[in-house]
Amino acid sequence: MSDSVHLPNELWLLIIPHCSPADLWRSGRRVNAQLKDCVDQFFEREVLPHLIVSLPVALPTYDIRNPVRGQAVFHPLSPKTGPEPGRLHVQLAQTEPEHYRTHFLDRWQGMQQSADAALGQHIRFDVQLADRTVSMRLPDARGELVKSTHDARMSFQWTPAMTAFFL
Repeated sequence: MSDSVHLPNELWLLIIPHCSPADLWRSGRRVNAQLKDCVDQFFEREVLPHLIVSLPVALPTYDIRNPVRGQAVFHPLSPKTGPEPGRLHVQLAQTEPEHYRTHFLDRWQGMQQSADAALGQHIRFDVQLADRTVSMRLPDARGELVKSTHDARMSFQWTPAMTAFFL
């Protein structure tokens, strides 16, 4: 007879949605490897699709003393794309104000050092999940090469990002 008793993953996946994401991330993942895998699977399927990543930007105006503040809002791509496991790929969904989209896309191209390059480590993003927003650096964030000049994508390591988010 086995010394350790484990619930099947199917039962954990029924229990997990009734727990708070913060409690799952902070405590549930530390219980054992099985529960860590179940929590990660739950986050990939149920939590990450609701993640909103915003980049606050100051946009050019004729009056340099009064710059227009805005933001570029990124949403996760669905279904999950990319060959690298552990990376969350997000795409520009909107800019606020919307009429500054072309200015932002020009700046976005300049922020990338090269195609598929790392974004600067000094860039802070506002990450929102449900009613909580945290200003943070995204681990290993990098711009993704897209064929369209009217689109912007990036990816980052989502597990360390969630750890920083729930601290």
